[in-house]
Amino acid sequence: MKVSVVITSHNREAYLAEAIESVFSQTLQPHEVIVVDDGSTDESVAVAHRYGDRVKVIEQANSGCAVARNTGAAAATGTHLAFLDDDDLWPADSLQRRADTLDADPSVDAIFGGVEQFVSPDIPADKAGAFECPPGVQPARLAGSVLIRRPVFDTLGGFDPSAGLIEMIDFFARFSSAGYVQKEIPDLVLRRRIHGSNMVTSQAEMQRQYLKSLRNKLRRPVS
Repeated sequence: MKVSVVITSHNREAYLAEAIESVFSQTLQPHEVIVVDDGSTDESVAVAHRYGDRVKVIEQANSGCAVARNTGAAAATGTHLAFLDDDDLWPADSLQRRADTLDADPSVDAIFGGVEQFVSPDIPADKAGAFECPPGVQPARLAGSVLIRRPVFDTLGGFDPSAGLIEMIDFFARFSSAGYVQKEIPDLVLRRRIHGSNMVTSQAEMQRQYLKSLRNKLRRPVS
């Protein structure tokens, strides 16, 4: 198995190095690491370039997370794809646990693992209490917790930029509709950092975009 890891980044110079280091600390080493910088205006690109030829760095104008992930996937040369946001972390056995499960069952096309949320240590103590983090490991279909077979991702056309914040919901709705099989394992595979400026900050906005995506799907002609 050759896993291409795509890290999407936008103005996360404070966290990006930790994300990259968590990938290189994996017990199952990735085939390649691709950082797609989505129009950062801080030093995120410089952080990625510090890794030299260990990281393939792609720069693009700010186009959103879905486009950035698709850009990384298009440049990947591995047989499997894994994604990580620039502010999150993988436990050392994250890729191994997902890969072992996928290898053991050829009928499964994508694997999700468990997620643990944590308040970023750089948040002042007097503000950290304002963030709610469910205790323990929770099931979650996030980009950072999935490992997917590359041909399946390509066949589905990647993430839909018009889906906005719910590109994962949209993608796996299409995944299921196409008859592909996903499996969830209880193992911790992703540590999601909470820091106050995460991409998903409003449940109302999530619901609005979900309904918009659903309307768009209903308007599409059946092929």
